[in-house]
Amino acid sequence: MKVGFIAFMEHIFNPLHIYCRLVDCGLSSAKAKKVARTYEMCLFKPATLCIPAIKHQKRAK
Repeated sequence: MKVGFIAFMEHIFNPLHIYCRLVDCGLSSAKAKKVARTYEMCLFKPATLCIPAIKHQKRAK
């Protein structure tokens, strides 16, 4: 199964994926949850609000 670059990036930057990788690196579950939650609220959600607008602009050209 081929996965496109966009789908790959969406997977890698997903907060749940970040949480799992932090736990894999040895961070406690509680600390990994705090980091992933902070990442989600400060970076992931604001960025995802822009993505539909970006996709729309690319189609319009």
